[in-house]
Amino acid sequence: MAPFFRKLLLAAACSGAWSAQAESPSINRYGTPSAVRDFDAEQNQRFNPMFDAGSWHGYLLPDRPTLAGAFSGPLVVAEEYSLYISQALERLELADRRTGQRFKPEQARWTSESRPGVLRQRLVWPGLQLDVDLHFISASSALVRYRLCNTSGKPLSLRAQWQGDLMAQWDQEGPVAKVQPVWAPKLATDAGGVTISFGMVRDAANVMTSGRSRYRIERSVQAHDVVSGSHYNSSADLPLLAPGRKQTIYAAHSYHLDDADAMRSAVPLASPARMEQAIAANRRRWTAWQARLPASPLSTKALETLIGNWRAPRGAFHHDAMVPSTTARWFNGAWTWDTWKQAYALAAIDPTLAANTVRSLFDYQIKRGDPIRPQDEGMLPDNVFYNMDAARGGDGSNWNERDTKPPLAAWTVWEIYRHSHHRNWLKEMRPKLEAYHRWWYRNRDHDQNGLAEYGATVHPAHSGDAGQLQRAVQQAAGYESGMDNAARFGFIEPAALQRYADSTHGGDLAAASRDWQVSVVENRNSKGELLGYSIDQESVDLNAFLYREKLVLADIANELGEPVSARAWREDAAKLRGLINSTFFDSASGFYYDRQLGGKLLTMRGRGPEGWTALWAGAAEQQQADAVIAKMLNPGEFATPVPMPTAALSNPSYAPDIYWRGRVWLDQLYFGVAAMRNYGHDVEADAMAERFTAGAEGLLGDAPIRENYNPVSGHMQGATNFSWSAAHLLMLAREAGSKPAK
Repeated sequence: MAPFFRKLLLAAACSGAWSAQAESPSINRYGTPSAVRDFDAEQNQRFNPMFDAGSWHGYLLPDRPTLAGAFSGPLVVAEEYSLYISQALERLELADRRTGQRFKPEQARWTSESRPGVLRQRLVWPGLQLDVDLHFISASSALVRYRLCNTSGKPLSLRAQWQGDLMAQWDQEGPVAKVQPVWAPKLATDAGGVTISFGMVRDAANVMTSGRSRYRIERSVQAHDVVSGSHYNSSADLPLLAPGRKQTIYAAHSYHLDDADAMRSAVPLASPARMEQAIAANRRRWTAWQARLPASPLSTKALETLIGNWRAPRGAFHHDAMVPSTTARWFNGAWTWDTWKQAYALAAIDPTLAANTVRSLFDYQIKRGDPIRPQDEGMLPDNVFYNMDAARGGDGSNWNERDTKPPLAAWTVWEIYRHSHHRNWLKEMRPKLEAYHRWWYRNRDHDQNGLAEYGATVHPAHSGDAGQLQRAVQQAAGYESGMDNAARFGFIEPAALQRYADSTHGGDLAAASRDWQVSVVENRNSKGELLGYSIDQESVDLNAFLYREKLVLADIANELGEPVSARAWREDAAKLRGLINSTFFDSASGFYYDRQLGGKLLTMRGRGPEGWTALWAGAAEQQQADAVIAKMLNPGEFATPVPMPTAALSNPSYAPDIYWRGRVWLDQLYFGVAAMRNYGHDVEADAMAERFTAGAEGLLGDAPIRENYNPVSGHMQGATNFSWSAAHLLMLAREAGSKPAK
């Protein structure tokens, strides 16, 4: 056979099918970090590493030929903060021991791609092909597979040399050695591989490590490992590779946060069969998930975002948790209403994982006799993190019990049940949901009229003189609503307040300020004991959520064979529905607003998405719903180029770049679209959802899904790789063109 045709056949034998299966990437996974904290302007770690299987570490594809065959990073979660520890920790170069020929990465014909659950690359040189892929085989370990194929027509005696360097730069403040000298990672070798250890640091706002966390590299071939300062080198002489034959090498990259984590995650590198089984299991998991996705160009991207923010149980997390964003500086914890929304979307795809993320929050439901806040029995904290706060015996600063979040848990529990059909799930969750529901009426209904308010717990942060208490509780109440700085809670910029004064009070700034003043009231029990605080307004969205929750609790009771209890919940819901419509709807403007305790509707603070929650919950009458929807479809209100901002254009406090006073959030868009569908406006609902998708920057491309978007330009804003945005994209896709059951 002619040498040319022989080489052609050898190359064909080595070619796999993956390059022929190319499709548009859903998330851009390329990048090479330059610092431990390689932040963008909004304190997101630049780039979008792939995390999977509940991992606490993730990887990128390289964006430069000199790193071909390596994976950039990794990005590790140091308990509560994501940090890059290397530009590319494992760089491979191959050479023929007999001829001295070197196969340099930058000289190869290089292709790479990201697919759900896998990063992969192909390097082709004259005479040799290398396929490299990375899969997570557990929450602790990623497996890098190197598949070599000899296309040269002659035997190859290859030497593999891996090398890597630790990241030297912390951030713009300076090098790691200067900014975090105690944390500074250290390399070491032993008979089994290379280990990176991290010093014990309890810097609650930057990095937290136990002194026992470590990163480890182990290989399926015997390698000679050498460490020199922040550099390591590993080399191995590979068996003779005959023409047309293939050879596979595995490397396990494991990240452990403590000794217990390390004990649970041995990788069977000595068994190629078990390695291949683990890779196949990962593929099956993703195939099963994708088969359950709604038909949408964004579904896979949304699912990858959710799974990338899944954390396996570690630290204070006793169950799988889902964080808002691994790449955003402050978001490596689990928030309650984020979790409810994320689990709702995940229920149709993986109800077991969805249920566990719900449990991760209910693990910290306040119980009777709690040593810190016994008066809050039934409440859930706003968020939980790897570390508890000082009051709970930890040293974390992100854990928050100052407030809770809106009551959407029952809605999510029922959705999980609809897909799992596990009655034991309902039995487990029902008493917890009912305790949480009762807490609202005991601790957040100041005048006991059946309408609840947002507020704050008894907490050291809620102290000081009257002014300090007012500001702290106002802040906590905003957090409790989930709409942190919404206009209805009295938040307005000074320039906007002056414009409001000029247009409404003839320039009288003092009079204008009174319209935006929020007061605080104490909530006490019959014994006069302080239970917590409310701000002096009853909120329409809170009570709409409680209405919906009563209906779900009725469904749960009915499903568990308790019709009397179910009837009582429905009767309570009917009463609350009447109160919602008589208390919060303003017939003059055709919209729902919060109401001051015992006083007026807060129409002067403008319109926001809280006004359509009564429609989402099914509490509005048709005439009221039509009036609200007219506002939602008005280009001078909410029908902006990228629709449904968190303050209407007519709102005195509106600004397109302010967190909850203009930016478009996917959850409020979803509630609005679902509200329209609930009342027969399906065509308009679909049009609004499509308009958002078309106008939101990068959404239909490979940019990460963002926390929120500018309502005029569609510019991406806030956290990258944001879970609840992804969750609501799945909900919107699933419900598109169909009217959900009330």
